[in-house]
Amino acid sequence: MDALIIEDNAELAAVWRIILEERGHSVTWARSAREGHTKIATSAFHLVLSDLLLGDASALGILDYARVKNPEARIVLITGSNAYAHGELHSLAPAADWILRKPVSVDVLTAILDYLDKDVFCYLVRTPPNLRAMSA
Repeated sequence: MDALIIEDNAELAAVWRIILEERGHSVTWARSAREGHTKIATSAFHLVLSDLLLGDASALGILDYARVKNPEARIVLITGSNAYAHGELHSLAPAADWILRKPVSVDVLTAILDYLDKDVFCYLVRTPPNLRAMSA
């Protein structure tokens, strides 16, 4: 599975990258909102794992773009912000499949990846071969 990490903290991105690569995923890292947008525009990703706040920008628009560009992509939004303590972020980030609060445990991220691995496998099995070849 091709994954994009959008995270401005290099140490945290490295941890997420290790977790994904140990599970056999191909990982691309974007260090900013602008770089994330560029990578989404030029490549297709099965998974987008993004921090909410990227320096002085929000990832919400980028995640919406990722959803439009690839409706089958799975999007995980991660935030350290306490500004949305009552679930408001779910209505502000409709593109996100999961919204997690930092710190994210390895077990939680692994459980989501386990689910995604099965979900992507089921999608590939259900998709007729001619359509799979067209989307590759």
